[in-house]
Amino acid sequence: TKVAGVEVFPARTLLNLVKESGAGSSVYIEVTASGAVVVSGGFSAEIKMASGKDYPPMDRLDSIAFHEVDRARFIEAVTSVKYALPGRDYSGQASMKMISVKGGKFTACDGSRFQQVRIEGFKLNMQLPTLGIPAMIKVLGSSDLETLEIGETARKLVFRLGKTILYVNKMDGAYPNVEQLWLRPALSNDKELLVNRQQLITAIKQVKIVADTESNAIGLVIQDNTIKIVAKDTNNSASAISPCVWADKPKTIVVNYMHLAEMLKAYPLDECRFLLGEDTKTYKAPILLKDDGTLAIATISQMLAYRAGLTG
Repeated sequence: TKVAGVEVFPARTLLNLVKESGAGSSVYIEVTASGAVVVSGGFSAEIKMASGKDYPPMDRLDSIAFHEVDRARFIEAVTSVKYALPGRDYSGQASMKMISVKGGKFTACDGSRFQQVRIEGFKLNMQLPTLGIPAMIKVLGSSDLETLEIGETARKLVFRLGKTILYVNKMDGAYPNVEQLWLRPALSNDKELLVNRQQLITAIKQVKIVADTESNAIGLVIQDNTIKIVAKDTNNSASAISPCVWADKPKTIVVNYMHLAEMLKAYPLDECRFLLGEDTKTYKAPILLKDDGTLAIATISQMLAYRAGLTG
């Protein structure tokens, strides 16, 4: 029987065995030359161990400079922008398949939408890979510790929560200047639209049932301090009306309802402050959603009106 050293277990198998032992039960694990034995009460199981020869070595922590950040605020920042990450079918720049963290700004963009939030005073610059974000949120969210420590080695980001250490591989390549390409054009928007966040979410849920399944397009017809959300497919149509504050001429915009819904889901306030721009026959200004208090900011692109069965 081995009594000291490092052993490599099949994680999912071990986890499932421990789960089946029952809450409050003592679990005993004995490692032998041929594998491992898991015992809990009258239950026992034998599992085959991995050799561990290809298991990557863990970096030493004593030489890492850790930066402290509020754990809940960090998770909130990552969760708020992850909706704008490119999906699995994205075929554009690989360097955009990540959340960029620079100067305290957490940024994600998929070429149609842009999302950014800030954590003031956060000094570590890094890039969080798309594929690692669900596991990272799950691990960091499983603790009730207030402070998260984050450091880095030459190849990995290191997240420390008490005795729990999470390593995430660093991403190669520079993150593109998405602020200039997708945010800056929206910053000139000056037509303010105020609407209750929950009412708008409810209206989207109501009309999306008949939205075109290929484009997910819905229309927003704004006039006389009302906003009418419309959707149409080949055989069906639906609309829902909500109050709003709008002082400009009547305006119609068409967007992907999933993009708008996810934008609203990440927005922290009850009242949404949209800023809309001037459209032309050849240019549709992006839609800007902004919170001046937290400096959270997001944009989504407009679609052509016919996608929602509208004209103009």
